[in-house]
Amino acid sequence: FSKSHVSRDLSNLAYVLALGIEKGENSKLKITAQFAKDSAFSPSGGSSDESEQLVLVSGESDSIFSGINLLNSYIGKELNLAHCNLIVFSEEFASEGISNEIYSLINNEEIRPSTNIVVSTCSPYDYLDNINPNLEKLPTKYYDTFVITSKLTGYISDITLGDFYNDLSSETCQPTAILGGLNSTARNESSESSGSSSSSNSSQSSSSGNSEQNSNQQSSNPTESNNSIINPEQLVAGTSSIIGNRGSENIGM
Repeated sequence: FSKSHVSRDLSNLAYVLALGIEKGENSKLKITAQFAKDSAFSPSGGSSDESEQLVLVSGESDSIFSGINLLNSYIGKELNLAHCNLIVFSEEFASEGISNEIYSLINNEEIRPSTNIVVSTCSPYDYLDNINPNLEKLPTKYYDTFVITSKLTGYISDITLGDFYNDLSSETCQPTAILGGLNSTARNESSESSGSSSSSNSSQSSSSGNSEQNSNQQSSNPTESNNSIINPEQLVAGTSSIIGNRGSENIGM
């Protein structure tokens, strides 16, 4: 007799840990999927560097699940959202309204309502790329700390997809999400890389006559960029002075 089923063995699945959604350049959406290698699910296996156990892939499409289908063609495995612990929207995209995306996610049978929702001041790709859970042997356990952190600090709340959907459907309140961004370490690395490229371009195009003017402008920029917000009441993600290997941070809503 012929086979009438499809094997869903673990070796045929790629479990998505986090999903990033932002505006695409050539399509409506840019979908970023973060998932772990098979060795990341074993405390004794894999590399000692947790960042090497995480894989990040992105692509553009007109909808979330058509984008996931596109990523399937690249990965060569079926992307499974049953263990998706985090969904990150860019602030630019969220400001234009994300109700259609929330309805699509909440109606998907694989995604759990307990998945956390983050709106990031930076690109979701950069946010996920800078996640380095160096205190966790298993990268999959890092996202469980969102619930614990919300109980120990007043900087974030444990906001889930289910909470966001309920508030979105309510006529008496508005939905909120965790505010994410990059800490001082990641911001400095980003500014240094952009600064080196811009300085090389300006050196090629500028003449010796206006070099003094350019140096004066460059000397004033670090003073403006180093203004950090110290007042806890004004502190939000993307403005803190935190220095560490993990570049992503969550502060505010």
